[in-house]
This record gives sequence, C-alpha cells and structure tokens, in this order.
Amino acid sequence: PSSTAYGEYSLIINLYREQKVKGQLKTTIKVLENPNIKEERTIKSSLFSKVIKITKTNIGNVEYPVAVAYYVTNFQKLFTYSDTKKTAVKTIDGYSLKFDLSLRASESKTITITTDYKPLIIVIILIIILICLIFYYLRPAIRITKKSFKHKKEKDGLVEIKTMLH
Repeated sequence: PSSTAYGEYSLIINLYREQKVKGQLKTTIKVLENPNIKEERTIKSSLFSKVIKITKTNIGNVEYPVAVAYYVTNFQKLFTYSDTKKTAVKTIDGYSLKFDLSLRASESKTITITTDYKPLIIVIILIIILICLIFYYLRPAIRITKKSFKHKKEKDGLVEIKTMLH
C-alpha cells in the first residue's frame, strides 16, 4: 500500500513443489519515499458570511511539510479569521494568508477560514439608529404664531375673521 513506511525490507521467497522446498531466494527490497498530498476545499456561503474548509490529507508514506495559501482583499482581511495559525503576506491585490502544516503519513488536517461581515452590518445599523435619534432630539421645534383680526361685520350678525399663521 502507498502508506507503507519507507525503508529497506527483507524478502524471503520459498519455492515449493509437492510440499517440499525446492528453492529459496533472500533479497532486500527498498520502499521509496512517497509524499502524496490530497487537497479538498468546501465553501459554504450565506448572506453576510463565507466559510472555507481546506482539508489536506497525506496519503503517502513520509512526513511532509505543506503550505496552504488563501488570497483575500484588504477589506476582506479585516473580517477574516481562521482556526489555525497563519501569517499574512502583503500582495499587489491584497493579502495572502499562509498556513504551514506538517503532515505525518496517513494524517489529515483541516483549516477553517471564515469571513464574517455581520459585525460590520450591526455597526452600520447602530450608526443609522444613532443618527436618527440625534436628528429627532436635536431638530428645531416647529413654532407657529397665529394672528387673528376682524375684517368685516355683516348686517345679519355674521363676522368674517381672517387668520394669519407665521
């Protein structure tokens, strides 16, 4: 199998005929190093967040260092975090998040990278509510002044009054 540890192994081959040993071969075989890394990425997106799971599996027979890179923009970097230690390297378009792993034979490791904009949306909503409250309490009060005066009196007792609003 591909997960057989590398190294030298003794091999003894016996040749039988009618249940009697007719010959024997003794030799040494060498299993070479087989660094075979498999990667699987799954992406789960919702309205204000995105979760990327990167699974690296060593299906080889030797421990192997693996580097994983994930690119984000300057804005995305503010809202991106992971469950594994990372280093951020500045690129032309943004940042490259680098993860250094060491996988033993038949070992698997998963890196979870989350970009979550919910805190930004909550802050924007709170700022809008605060601005509305400030506007409501600091707006000038509406002042209306009214002036009434008599314009003319009719013979039948009716009075015409004019009113002026300022």
